[in-house]
Amino acid sequence: MASRSRLETAARSSTQEIVGSLAGMGMAPPRVEFDRILTPSARRLQANWSESHRRADRLAGRTASGEDAHMRDFDQILQAGIERGAAAGVSAVVVNREGTIWQGAAGERSLGGGDPMTTDTVGAIFSMTKAITSTAAMQCVERGQLELDTPASKVLPELGDPHVLTGFDDDGQPVTRPAAGEVTLRQLLTHTSGYTYPMWDANLLRWYQATETPFIGTETRASLQTPLGARPRHPVGLRHRNRLGRAPRGGSERSDAR
Repeated sequence: MASRSRLETAARSSTQEIVGSLAGMGMAPPRVEFDRILTPSARRLQANWSESHRRADRLAGRTASGEDAHMRDFDQILQAGIERGAAAGVSAVVVNREGTIWQGAAGERSLGGGDPMTTDTVGAIFSMTKAITSTAAMQCVERGQLELDTPASKVLPELGDPHVLTGFDDDGQPVTRPAAGEVTLRQLLTHTSGYTYPMWDANLLRWYQATETPFIGTETRASLQTPLGARPRHPVGLRHRNRLGRAPRGGSERSDAR
């Protein structure tokens, strides 16, 4: 019950944040009926997670014992999820120390689109890149290509001279103060740099509107020049870390058209 309560509270809080951001952008937010929609959805999600873990544990035991015939159960799990409406499409892979032992897919790439989901379908995984890019960054540290506590601006000059957004003046223009120090890779990795997303911070959203700075999703260098939040929430710093990881290897970036 405690786990369910935390899940429902987190879902409710996140939805309220999104609704507030939509209102801040002048968009009419949808009417959210929490008790009728959100809470049952959170409970179904928790139930699906629990059942998935139980079935995965059972199948992992069978696989470890070499019963390859049971691998078809994985296909059945994916198809069952599609049939009950858990997702439009899904793909999965099972690996061990020897390599890939099973992979499969079910459903469509987009709901009603007609294109089947395949094991090589390219999809956006959003914040799930954090584990991958954190590992890559630490490999660069091990090789001496990056340093955890050196200012990140040595690799990305746009991260230099950071300022903290403290509010707005009577004319609606942003008011900032110099940050206490430079942003480092360690801070980007541990979500302590102060960078955040405008959908979680109404003041930062207002800053974007006032300055017409490209949103971080444009992946341009100009989009790196955002202020730090006085009360950062869901952090955007790991996106900047991605660029730090590319720089030592000579990776390319999109040029800023502005």
